[in-house]
Amino acid sequence: MGIASAVTLFACIPPIIAKNYVGQSAWGLSAGLITVIVCAVLFKVFDEVSNQLLKVTTIILFIMWATVAGKSAFVLFYHVHMCV
Repeated sequence: MGIASAVTLFACIPPIIAKNYVGQSAWGLSAGLITVIVCAVLFKVFDEVSNQLLKVTTIILFIMWATVAGKSAFVLFYHVHMCV
């Protein structure tokens, strides 16, 4: 998950620089950064973390990434149909 979020993190930089889909790119960038940080911390202290905390963290990350994917897909779908 950390590697996939790092890829998303770097993939969101060019649209922000080009000022295309800035809101969606910023949300993807921040979600990627948050996920990379959370995964790094969990990797570092894995033996000391309770299962309950891991479950809660997984649920929070899933919800965050579901909103990132939903927002990005909605905007892409909307723009494709508006251009047709």
